[in-house]
Amino acid sequence: MVGLIICVFLLITWVVLPPEKTRRHYLSTCLVVGVFCISLAFVIPLASRPPQCYNEITPNDMFSNLTCAFSGAFLVAGALAAGVWIFIRSLSMHLQICWDIVPGQIFFYVSMGVGWGVAAILFVMAMAFTGVSFRFGDACHVNSLNSTKDFWGPLLGIASAAGLVQLIT
Repeated sequence: MVGLIICVFLLITWVVLPPEKTRRHYLSTCLVVGVFCISLAFVIPLASRPPQCYNEITPNDMFSNLTCAFSGAFLVAGALAAGVWIFIRSLSMHLQICWDIVPGQIFFYVSMGVGWGVAAILFVMAMAFTGVSFRFGDACHVNSLNSTKDFWGPLLGIASAAGLVQLIT
């Protein structure tokens, strides 16, 4: 809840205050939107207190519980978006520090397309082929079946690439 409040406060200040006072940047804004989605995934179940179990041995999933569907979707989307935007931020910093290239409009448009496009494609794959269900407490999480190739593999690949670029920088 605290993380969600801080994200909302940060996003509101970026909208209300002038850019020269907040030093807002699209790389920061997009990353905070991803973190906001992750935070929202854990707040949604707090508001509705959904039943975690469909029956004695089966947990509710995205098809049997709407709260689970939204909670899991926000968690998956937020994690993928944050991972992709961390990579783009590290790439931007690498270009500036190592190559003395200041990313301009072309980098902006390409990063917007890649940042949201890759996250959206991976989100659709994870939700369609793996799905979410109650796994850990009140929040829905990615099912284990197919999760390595549909969610964890791409997420760890993107995070590793970001770490490698950061290390090279």
